[in-house]
Amino acid sequence: MNKKNVLWMIFIVIILLITVFIFTLNGNQENLNLENSQENGNTAETIFEDDYNPENEATTDISTQSTIIDKLKFTENSTITTDLVNEATTDSSMQSKVDKQEPTENSTKITDVSDENVFLNMYFTSNIKGDFTTYDYEYDKKDYDGSFSQLAKLIEEQVEEEDILINLGDTFSKNSDKEMVNAIFESFEDLNYDLWITSKNDFNVIKGFDLKLDLLLTPHATKSFKNIVFGNEVEEIISSEDIQILVERFEDKNRFIINNKYTDSSREFIINNSSETLFNIYYNIKKDEATINKIPVKNDDRVILPLHRIEEIFSQYHENSLESLTKIIGEVVNQDFFYEKGLDQIDSYWLKPTKITDFINEVQLYYANQIFEKEIKISSTPIYTENLEINNEISKRYINKFYPKKNTLYIVEMTGKQLKDYLEWSVEFYDTYKKEHLTITRSSKDHELYDIFKGINYRIDISKEYGNRIVDLTDYGSNTIYDQEKYLLVTNSERAENEFSKNGEIFTEELPKVVLSSKDVEKYKNYYIPDFIEDYIINVKNGILKEFPDQNWEIIGTNWNKIHRIKAEKIFNDGSLTIDNTVPLTYNDIKDMAEQITLKYSVESGDWLLKISRIYGVDYKSIAEKNNIENPDLIFPNQVFVIPEN
Repeated sequence: MNKKNVLWMIFIVIILLITVFIFTLNGNQENLNLENSQENGNTAETIFEDDYNPENEATTDISTQSTIIDKLKFTENSTITTDLVNEATTDSSMQSKVDKQEPTENSTKITDVSDENVFLNMYFTSNIKGDFTTYDYEYDKKDYDGSFSQLAKLIEEQVEEEDILINLGDTFSKNSDKEMVNAIFESFEDLNYDLWITSKNDFNVIKGFDLKLDLLLTPHATKSFKNIVFGNEVEEIISSEDIQILVERFEDKNRFIINNKYTDSSREFIINNSSETLFNIYYNIKKDEATINKIPVKNDDRVILPLHRIEEIFSQYHENSLESLTKIIGEVVNQDFFYEKGLDQIDSYWLKPTKITDFINEVQLYYANQIFEKEIKISSTPIYTENLEINNEISKRYINKFYPKKNTLYIVEMTGKQLKDYLEWSVEFYDTYKKEHLTITRSSKDHELYDIFKGINYRIDISKEYGNRIVDLTDYGSNTIYDQEKYLLVTNSERAENEFSKNGEIFTEELPKVVLSSKDVEKYKNYYIPDFIEDYIINVKNGILKEFPDQNWEIIGTNWNKIHRIKAEKIFNDGSLTIDNTVPLTYNDIKDMAEQITLKYSVESGDWLLKISRIYGVDYKSIAEKNNIENPDLIFPNQVFVIPEN
């Protein structure tokens, strides 16, 4: 074998050895991978099914949780309707937390925005206005339609330690004392409130008690809290903080603005003032994404019961409030507030002028002239309560019975024609009288829509059809009300904001012009008409209501047989007759009983025969003849006359 062949053989052997080594190495690696695959087979399969994506196959890593984008819509009751985007993890338990608007375990502090998920979870209460317990002091009964103690129960259920809890103000009623203020602070501390953005009224109440607490953010100020700067009724926040929150009040709402320097964006929410709702804003700082939820204390499925330890904090306030309800603040003298029902079975304040309706209109006129520079001479008011018990000792509880509505005062300007249309609409309360009727009856019109007026004279002819009943309409100077003349009138917010604000109910063309509301006047913005009534009794009338009502209106057109009417009244008073005030009574309904009655009259000092005859609607000569009176001009007290039938 020559030298050349030996070299070739050596070369071939080396090649073979290298090849064997490479195959051996690859075989060991495949065995190792197979074992690892068998040990982790389930995990690999799960990752593949849930997270495999051909576009990013090379970057899939089983040690890193992937993320998904889930579009969360606002809830049905939300005040914003835009679809927003929130980020969530693939873990099902984490996803459910996001759906519930709660921070996830991946959420970080605001000071660290390197993570994808940086959340603010904020809860808000507002507009408590003295409704601290589940008791309605106006209607004098339990009430679960909205109170601070019910909101407290929601707070305990919903708000976690890391969440932010804020009260947006309008916390107190106009009558607040130190005991109430202390109770509020104690309850806020109990519930771990983070911030109280006080309204002007809150601030005016609190500032009298020299309270210096970190909880408070007063009007026209800013406050840094949890690396967020909050502002209250300031036009611009100047701060180095990266998250700025501004609350502005307008009408009955709160405009809530989040300025986010991380995303160079600003997001705005509207939070309604409500003692019936806990509001929640769930905000992703890094993504500038948010949802807002309203959590009511009452819905079709559930009524939130109060948190009893909070009601206990207000127990003294509750006792004091009940006591103040029964305290006598005024007395009606000279004449009853109104009269007992008679045969018509319609409350007397809807049949003739009474002190109660005249008094409410008097109160409205007094305060309307306090807040407006021009003289207001005309007022209108309904009476909201049927079957009201006569009481000449006036307490807050009684005021709330005869005026149970939270109405404010409205001054409106209307033409004489509009005033007539308003009157005609109002007196549709009465059914049309027919000659055979012995009673006045009500129509189907709700009694709350029947207004009684002061400052004008008018007569209501109920024998005429709707739209033609008001006659002899003048002002108090007996001047005719002209169609094109303009008149100022004070009424309530319910009327001004409903029937006066749209065509169809009363007006078919031009609407009355709203001039001013008491809620637009700083001094009276928290007053309702029951508050005006209370203030007027105490501070203007000094507790004594002695004036007689103006006799400025009357019902006419009831040309019934007076003897039949008097007999019907006697039968009714004896308890032998039941009256439905929507169904007219006729003589045929009582004829058998009436024929058994003989009417007699006992003469009193000052009577004369003609006067007596007018009471019964018979000729005085008939009375003289029936009773053998020789000289009709000469009768004596205690004589008893039999009244003849017509």
